[in-house]
Amino acid sequence: MTVSRLLTAIILCILVSYLLLLFYGTYLPMVQTMVQSQHIGEGGNFKGNLFALNGMKLPCMKKKKIVYLKTHKCASSTMQNIFLRFGEKNKLNIVLPRSGYQFGEGAAKFSHSMVSSEPEQSHNIMCMHTRFNMQEMDMVMGKDTIYVTMLRDPVDVFESMWQFYGLNSHYGMTIDEFAASAKTGKLAERWWQQIGQNQMLWDLGLDQVEEEEMVKQKIDEVENKFNLVMIAEQFDESLVLMRDILYWDFEDITSLKLNGRKENAKKALNETTREHLRKYLKYDYQLYNHFKAIFENKLKQFDQLQSDLEKLATANKDISKACSPTAVDNSALRGNSAWWGPGLVGYNVTGGVDDECKLMVMAELRFVDRIRKHQNEMLGSKAVSPVELNSSTTL
Repeated sequence: MTVSRLLTAIILCILVSYLLLLFYGTYLPMVQTMVQSQHIGEGGNFKGNLFALNGMKLPCMKKKKIVYLKTHKCASSTMQNIFLRFGEKNKLNIVLPRSGYQFGEGAAKFSHSMVSSEPEQSHNIMCMHTRFNMQEMDMVMGKDTIYVTMLRDPVDVFESMWQFYGLNSHYGMTIDEFAASAKTGKLAERWWQQIGQNQMLWDLGLDQVEEEEMVKQKIDEVENKFNLVMIAEQFDESLVLMRDILYWDFEDITSLKLNGRKENAKKALNETTREHLRKYLKYDYQLYNHFKAIFENKLKQFDQLQSDLEKLATANKDISKACSPTAVDNSALRGNSAWWGPGLVGYNVTGGVDDECKLMVMAELRFVDRIRKHQNEMLGSKAVSPVELNSSTTL
C-alpha cells in the first residue's frame, strides 16, 4: 500500500512538472510576445504594464525601440535627456545625424539618408530634433517601434520661441506688435525656414499649416501612428503614462527641468495679445485640444495614476538627494553643464558616485557629442566632428 502511494505521488509530480515546463517553455513566451509586440495607436485604451493571466501577472520586457518626436519648446530638452540617459545606461544605439545636432535644416523632413550609422545597424532610440516623416522613420527604426511626442499650449510655445530665438530682433517689433499685425511680407515667413506659425504641426511634418483639411489628415495620422501624445502642462502624468507603455522603471523617468528659462526672462502676455495669438495659432489649437482630450481620457482610465505619481515623486526625491542639484544662472556655468541660449537656468551637482548625476544636468549638445564619440569608437570609425555652435543652432 505504501509503495503504491509512493508510485502515485511520483507520477503526479512528474505530470505536474511536465505541465509547468510546457506552460513556461511554450505558452508563457507566446503570451509575452503577443503583449510586447502589440502596436496600440493613440486612440487605443490598452493599459497596465503587467499582463494578467488566470490571476498570475507576467512581467514584460522594457521597450527599447522608441521614436520621441522632439517638438520645440514642449519640455523637449528634459524629455530628450531622459531618453539619452536610458540609452547610455542600457547600451542602446541612439540614432544620430551625420553631423550636428538635428536631422535636416530649414524645412527638410527626416530622411534615412540623414542618419550617420550604417543601414544594417540596429537602431533603438531616435530623439533628436527633426520634422516627422513616418515612412522614412519606419525605414530606419522598423515597424515595431513605439512613437511618443509631447504638446503644449500653442500660445505658450510661441511666446517661449519668441524669447529664446530673439524673434523681436528678427521681425523688428515686440511680440504684442507682431500679434496685432497683419501677417504679410516678412511676418508671414518662418525664422530660418523652421520657427513660426503652428509650430507643433510643422514639427509633425505638415507644410500646409493653415489648410484645415490637411490639418485634419495630419491629426488622424498622428493619432493612428503615435502610441502616446503627452501634454507638457501635465508633465508628471505624461511620464507615468509613458512609463506604463514602455514597461520602464520609475528610476528611468527621473528628471530635472532642463533648458528652462529664468522667471524674469518670461514675458507675461496681456489678454489682447493672447487672443490675437490664439487666432494666429488656431490649427495648432485643433491639434492640441484633440490630443489633450484623449490624454485626459487616458488618465481617467489609468487606475494606478495616483500611486504611480507618488512613486515618481519618491524616485525624483531620491535622485535629488543623491545628486544634490543646485539651480544657478546658466551664464555662470562652464563646460558640460552650460546650455546654449539666453536667460536660462542651469544646475550644479555635488553628489553622486557615478555619471548618473552629471548626465542629468548635461547640456544636450555635450551629451550628443559624448554619445557620438562613444558610438563611433564602438564602430571603430572616425568620429564625425560636430558643427560649430552658433546663433543659428536650433535647440
